[in-house]
Amino acid sequence: MKKEIRTVVYDDELRMEAYRLEGIVQPFPSHFHEHYVIGFVEKGERVLSCRDREYAIEEGSIVLFNPGDSHACVQSDEGTFDYCQDLWK
Repeated sequence: MKKEIRTVVYDDELRMEAYRLEGIVQPFPSHFHEHYVIGFVEKGERVLSCRDREYAIEEGSIVLFNPGDSHACVQSDEGTFDYCQDLWK
């Protein structure tokens, strides 16, 4: 099984936080951010729930969350999930 890798970088000048997630298999429970979020799915398939709607996301999908958007996702294939995300504070 591929090892999970989670990388977080914060830039004070840009007030931006960037995440890189690789090899993720766990679901992400419902949560929200206080800032805008843009994400890119590099690998894997998930079912994303946001604001009481469900979306299929897969390799190449881009997601955008407004501050306070409650969202969650679960794996919908047998592979792992690789994802990049930026938060603007």
